[in-house]
Amino acid sequence: EVGWHVLLGRRKHGFGEGKFDGFGGKVKVGERIKECALRELQEECGLEGTLHRCAEVVVLFDSKKRTRQHIFVLDRVVGEPRESDEMVPLWFQAAAVPYDRMQPDLQEWLPHVFEQ
Repeated sequence: EVGWHVLLGRRKHGFGEGKFDGFGGKVKVGERIKECALRELQEECGLEGTLHRCAEVVVLFDSKKRTRQHIFVLDRVVGEPRESDEMVPLWFQAAAVPYDRMQPDLQEWLPHVFEQ
């Protein structure tokens, strides 16, 4: 279908269990951020793609703990998403994103991705 689609993963265990989240993880020593994004996408749902653009988001938890997240949009995806040990992947149209079943930080910044 025409328009934005987003692939989210429902976390199977650990922090945010049962909630939808994006795919990603920690950058390995010597790895570039884009390389990490593509590696994590492949590891967590079996997809490959071409990164289109990136934004950096700084998230504050209780005004103390701060994390820096890099958000990538893909303009080409290769393969079909598959379930991994960590996530169950599901595609959503932009209008049907389950914001009420996501982590608060994702609820905050994801709508802005669709405005671009």
